Amino acid sequence: MIKGESQTVEVPNYETMLFFGKATPELTITGSLFYDELTAEQKITYDEVMPIVSGSYITTITNTEAELEINRLTSDVLSEEEAVIDFETLSEADKDKLRALLAILVSLAV
Repeated sequence: MIKGESQTVEVPNYETMLFFGKATPELTITGSLFYDELTAEQKITYDEVMPIVSGSYITTITNTEAELEINRLTSDVLSEEEAVIDFETLSEADKDKLRALLAILVSLAV
């Protein structure tokens, strides 16, 4: 399960994440993502996945191998309703987008 908590900030075009947990049962990761520091390719990946998982203050993705906590600060306007997404019901394309984001988080982990 991946649990994300987001908070809106009053800074235009702001996007950052702190993350920790297990990317796989064998791989523990901790780190931060600052959108402005991503490569152009990573920004494309990030921008493609955010419409799937963002929009709410709290988003939970169930049925994942990863067990992560994500704290996100964003300039996006967020819904107060909690979003619960079942990974298994997503299209293969959307699953691949989430896997690509996980790969970015692993690459940024310290």
